[in-house]
Amino acid sequence: MAVPESIEPLVERYTYHREASIRGQEIYNKSPLRQDFTDPLNKMVQDASRDHDKELLSLQVEATDASIDKLVYTG
Repeated sequence: MAVPESIEPLVERYTYHREASIRGQEIYNKSPLRQDFTDPLNKMVQDASRDHDKELLSLQVEATDASIDKLVYTG
């Protein structure tokens, strides 16, 4: 699935923080992660006009949420 252009900055920022956390350079707890990444994705889902766009964004929200859980709970 191609990353929609509107969420590329979120993906890049998430990837940067995830990698820094894995290296032990920063600790990111679950609440800020959700505020920084999942909340904006949910807003994009609400604003999407086409059902196809909503479905793609919803899948991205689920994948991001699962990644946050994995990062926070298993490191």
